[in-house]
Parts: sequence; structure tokens; C-alpha cells
Amino acid sequence: MRNCGILANNNSVVENNRLVDGNLFSIPITLDLSKEAIESLGVKPGARVALRDFRDDRNLAILTVEDVYQPDKYGFVVTFNPGIC
Repeated sequence: MRNCGILANNNSVVENNRLVDGNLFSIPITLDLSKEAIESLGVKPGARVALRDFRDDRNLAILTVEDVYQPDKYGFVVTFNPGIC
């Protein structure tokens, strides 16, 4: 029986970390930041942010901000898509 649609993509991602068409499957990374942190750090779409290990202050990754939005009254969420960093 031939898999199609969502099931085929699901199986392909589980087995190969790629969609059926060969594109890499990436999971967006979100960080919850305060409005003050966003403003003081200059976080905005297109900005590059270093993800650091607090134990030894080494860079783990350099991320490109894809979106900054406020989902509710409690804070802002910054979204990074590792597939486009």
C-alpha cells in the first residue's frame, strides 16, 4: 500500500529527517523574551542572535530571527527557523 500526504511525510521525517520531496524538516525554535529584553537587545526579524552555553559561555548556534510576536499579554515570543539560519 502506497503512503501519501501527511503519513508519507511523517514516515520520511522519522526515518530521514527530510520531507518526501527531499527538503530538510526543521522545527522552529521559540524563545520567550520580555519586551524590555527585545528592545535592549535589538531583537527583530533578520537579526542574528547567538545561543550560548551558560556553563562555559561558548556559542552553540547563531540563529536568524524570523519573527517576533506577542501571543498574549504576558510576553513576546521570538521564532527562529533553523532551516534558514
